[in-house]
Amino acid sequence: MVRARQVKRGAAIGGLVLTLVATSALAAPKRPAPATARAVHEKLVVLDTHFDTPANLGRPGWSIMDRHSASVDGDQVDYPRMVEGGVDGGFFAIYTPSGPATPEGDRAARDFGITRAVQIREMVAKHADVFTLALTADDALSAAAHGKRFVFLSMENGYPFEGDLSLMKTFRGLGVTMMGITHFKNNALGDSATDTPKWHGLSPLGREAVAEANRLGVVIDCSHASDEVLRQTVALSKAPIILSHSGMRAVHDHPRNVSDADALLVAAKGGVIQINAYSAYMVPPPAPNPARDAAAKELMSGYMRMDAMTGAEKRAL
Repeated sequence: MVRARQVKRGAAIGGLVLTLVATSALAAPKRPAPATARAVHEKLVVLDTHFDTPANLGRPGWSIMDRHSASVDGDQVDYPRMVEGGVDGGFFAIYTPSGPATPEGDRAARDFGITRAVQIREMVAKHADVFTLALTADDALSAAAHGKRFVFLSMENGYPFEGDLSLMKTFRGLGVTMMGITHFKNNALGDSATDTPKWHGLSPLGREAVAEANRLGVVIDCSHASDEVLRQTVALSKAPIILSHSGMRAVHDHPRNVSDADALLVAAKGGVIQINAYSAYMVPPPAPNPARDAAAKELMSGYMRMDAMTGAEKRAL
């Protein structure tokens, strides 16, 4: 059973290696006592590979230094709870919603992505006593050794750079070390797992993006990508890839989840899969419910605007 995630030293693109650390009860007659489990947890360098927390950074009055409540406002991550939970850091996602494949849409996505990257960096700079920007595995280890939380930058959706692949270098310069290809919808780079196939995998531009990521030392994230995109990326990439927040199709048959055969391809490449704890990708609904699905879709459209909401508006949502 996976109990923690650990950053370890080693050779990899950008100096970044992600290794899953598993604890085993095979040698013990019973599960360890909670105090023992916590002691093991504290000895590890523990990270989450997909924090959606940056969506809050543009909201008036919101601070990562305040304790929030998942039951009140939906927020799951902040500095007090990272300390309490023994989480040393992770990848803070620059999530960009899918939009129109037009020059105007590409420019808006570019500007949105750059703004979010700057907001993450400003958060780190403002609270430099407890946070530090991480570009390599050694940066993360050093931060943890000094009692700070490390912040890697990642991109969820390649929409911000699909109009100009030279922007991948721009985002790399801002500190991004992991980039995803798609999100809920297809884009100019490739097919989404939750859209009707257009390219049947990577587009020609998407293949160029894979090569550019390798050149820049950026980890490619195939979460949200179609099965064909995943297989083609594994075949094309010169470095391991990651699925930063996905699930297993054998547990729940959802297109966002990965089959056992494809998981083995990722593993053979030296990559890893981090399990998504979102219930929609873990358990099926009790029965078909079109009315519920329509209501959930409408609700999610509000969720996509959450970064501009006040605290009261977000609680209402």
